[in-house]
Amino acid sequence: MANHYRKTIRDKVVSLLAGITYNSQAITIWRTRAVPFFQVELPAIAVYMINEDADEMGTAPRFYRRTLTLSVQIVGEENVSSTPNVSNIDDMFDHIARQVEQKLFIDPFLGNTVNDCILSGTQIRYQEDGDRLIGSCILNWDITYETDAPDADTVGDLDDFETEKTGIDIDADGNADISSESTVEAP
Repeated sequence: MANHYRKTIRDKVVSLLAGITYNSQAITIWRTRAVPFFQVELPAIAVYMINEDADEMGTAPRFYRRTLTLSVQIVGEENVSSTPNVSNIDDMFDHIARQVEQKLFIDPFLGNTVNDCILSGTQIRYQEDGDRLIGSCILNWDITYETDAPDADTVGDLDDFETEKTGIDIDADGNADISSESTVEAP
């Protein structure tokens, strides 16, 4: 069975983000991380899909234009500088976020996987954990793509189209005054 197209998008984004570094060390990229990060894993990046809208385009067979909100979450902790009252967590977020943005700006079609990938916003959050500051920088991307319903992988499961019946009901009693039937033969 084929995977949903969202998996293809998620895998492509994770692949594009490979090679991002901070302080000359590669950052691990996670797909939908469900458990908290350990301190030794920071900084890290997690890729999540948080919402998807689908607009049916009024065609037969059905055709959908979808807008997916994908979040790239950078998680890190404060590295106390030698200057009193100065934290570098914002600098770290900015350094890593710039790399994420550049990789997705360079390939907004995600290798011809989607119609477009647009940065829609950034959220920065902080939380104190004892004597250290941890936080996240979340880059939200609106990704548009199109799908058929049913898709090409499931068309073989459909019955062949053989007969069409139409009727126009204009009688007050509910009787069809005009009707037709057509049979389609496969070549």
